[in-house]
Amino acid sequence: MNDAYIDHEIVIWTFTSFTTVDNYSSYICELPLKDFSSYSLEGISVDYATDDLISKYDTVEEFEDEGDQKIVFTTNIPIKNFKFVELSYIEEDTNINFIENKVLNSMDELLPEKPFFVTCTEQGAIPHRGISFEDGYGTTRHFYLTISGEDGSISLVEFH
Repeated sequence: MNDAYIDHEIVIWTFTSFTTVDNYSSYICELPLKDFSSYSLEGISVDYATDDLISKYDTVEEFEDEGDQKIVFTTNIPIKNFKFVELSYIEEDTNINFIENKVLNSMDELLPEKPFFVTCTEQGAIPHRGISFEDGYGTTRHFYLTISGEDGSISLVEFH
């Protein structure tokens, strides 16, 4: 990306794509700010929970699932109707479509001062745990947990 800025509530960014040194394309993309922010994770982060991180909070919400890996969900804004869910999937042609199978834990609000810790384990290549919550527009958003095969980092990927 070459440049990004906001002009009259429109997010504008430019980038250049190179195929070879003498064969390239430049692009200018525009998206209304309200749409751009609705694509974000609303301030939710997921990471591995360390003892140092846990000790920083006076109160936490915890859920013991199967496994021995502790992860933490934090936010910088209150998140409504936060749910930790079990996922299943349906294979259609070459696509895998995730669906919420069962709510494992729910909270009216995930708060910045009270993170959510989960003990769980990832089973195989297809995600089986995720979250859902209500965004600032009242839309329920769904994400699955995934662990990178390259560096082991944990992240959230939105699904519909």
